[in-house]
Amino acid sequence: MTHGIANLSRGRMHYVRVGAGPAILLLHGWPGFWVDFRHVLPGVADLGLGIAPDFFGFGDSEAVDGPPEEAAGEGRFAGDVLELLDSLDLDRVVIVGHDIGSAVAPALARLAPARVQGLVLLNPTHPYIGEKRDSPDAQREAWYQHFHLLPLAEELIDGDRDRVRLYLSYFYEHWAGQERIGAAELATVVDTYARPGAFASSLAWYRSRAAQRSQRQLPAVIDLPTIALWGDRDPMRPLNQREDFERGFPNSTSRVLQGIGHFVAAEAPEAVAHAIAELR
Repeated sequence: MTHGIANLSRGRMHYVRVGAGPAILLLHGWPGFWVDFRHVLPGVADLGLGIAPDFFGFGDSEAVDGPPEEAAGEGRFAGDVLELLDSLDLDRVVIVGHDIGSAVAPALARLAPARVQGLVLLNPTHPYIGEKRDSPDAQREAWYQHFHLLPLAEELIDGDRDRVRLYLSYFYEHWAGQERIGAAELATVVDTYARPGAFASSLAWYRSRAAQRSQRQLPAVIDLPTIALWGDRDPMRPLNQREDFERGFPNSTSRVLQGIGHFVAAEAPEAVAHAIAELR
């Protein structure tokens, strides 16, 4: 595993690189960065060239100035990742998307379909969840998204390691299935998010999504080969939100993983690697 920095038009983007051969792009979520794929990367190295970047404002990539709707969002991040592929001279890629990445990967596929071999989406968001997002159960789980829109969020948490640990450990515990993150792995995440400004910069994603919600329309369907892996113990993306996924991804296969929560890449890395292998 090697670490690299790409000098892109919006700043310096950090990425991790493993293996060689056909390219596989791994896009992380929140609360995470490239380390979301720590258990998948060894298997990816046997399949091809794995590239796991940190989105701007996450991990070791630079934070980008400007209003959140301009600094973050799936379209913005998709453009950044496309520029990263160009900088690394990568043509066609299989893209794995988790959490934030499950929105950015389809956005990249719509932006540059000729560059995408296929998609592996982990408990993905999708356009046809619709009113299920507004149900009382879903809104109880989404409380943190509303909290992240408040200046109070960074005022309470940013730069304070103990508060970062307490806050993020809730999600790593509550969203997991049978497998929980280890103390050493959690410490790695906390170390990264506890840097001054790091937690605050990660909130731009949520503020961008909220700002663009009123303008959002149903996007074009994606006919690329897609495999969706659904953990049956993910409280944030319960299985009823899987319904109608195929309307947006007509060339897709969905698989339910028993005992797996939100962190599919960490909890079921073999299943993720197997799906990647099918699309290469």
